[in-house]
Amino acid sequence: MEPGAPVVVAAATTAADTGSVAVDGAASASVESAALDSDPGPDGAPDDPFDTPDAAPVVAAVTTSTVAVLPSTAPPTTTPARPVPPRPLPPTTLPLTTLPLTTVPPTTVPPTTLPPTTLPPTTLPPTTVPPDDDRLSGVYLFGALTAGDTKRPDHFVIEQREPQHGKLPNFDADHDDLPGITLSGHEKEDDDVVRFVLETRDGVTIDGRLYTLLFARALPEDEGSADEANGELEVSLMICDRKDVACKQIDRQWADFVSPADDRWPDSVGSGTFAKVGIDFGVHQLRLDPPQRFEVWVELAESSKYDVALAFDTDFAPASLQVW
Repeated sequence: MEPGAPVVVAAATTAADTGSVAVDGAASASVESAALDSDPGPDGAPDDPFDTPDAAPVVAAVTTSTVAVLPSTAPPTTTPARPVPPRPLPPTTLPLTTLPLTTVPPTTVPPTTLPPTTLPPTTLPPTTVPPDDDRLSGVYLFGALTAGDTKRPDHFVIEQREPQHGKLPNFDADHDDLPGITLSGHEKEDDDVVRFVLETRDGVTIDGRLYTLLFARALPEDEGSADEANGELEVSLMICDRKDVACKQIDRQWADFVSPADDRWPDSVGSGTFAKVGIDFGVHQLRLDPPQRFEVWVELAESSKYDVALAFDTDFAPASLQVW
């Protein structure tokens, strides 16, 4: 028997007996018959055992074999599998899927009502520098209210214009007959203060360096008593209301000057008759709203030895306030 061949077990079953007989080592089932002639016939083929006219019938016992195939104990032979190359697949094209647009209905949020917030009042400091459109800048003339000789008014003006006189008038004709205006400070009368007023109908801003230019002459009591005379002026910057109920002093300066004194008053009054007196007040930032107004006060200092005459609003004596 070859290795790995199955082992066949035959079981014999007769017609008269249904019991099974196991035959060890049989490769096939056997059929037994009685009185079979194995001799060949004339043609070389075996004689038909049933071709005997006189022969008695033979009853044959047929044995049926049941074959069971049992597994072999030999290990199975494994044949290696040949690798099969992969077959390329055609590209797969998927159709585009169009999804319908979903419209979300608008959401209406009910309004939220918050309680009002009450903030405490805020107090801001006063603004001293307003916009540039009403800011003073340049030269502002000290001028008379009218042209020519006049009685002494309670104040003169500060205006941005040219002088209106070629010859110095007498601005206090009710006081003396001398040209200009005379400050007699020894008696300390009210008229010893000359006030120049800047009118501010819509308000005004002062933001810069303030400078005053005056033309003054000392008046000795005795004519020809000295070659020259000394004088001293006191000049103040003021803020007042229109009714002169209250005035506030912003700055104050003093100025000494020397003028020729060969005569108390020369016959010909001109540019050499008066001394230029300039006073620098430095930088100031001021805001004036109606009814406030800006004023420059000029008076004789207590320490001045002589009275003083002032000239202004004249071509040779353009006294002024200058803002730079």
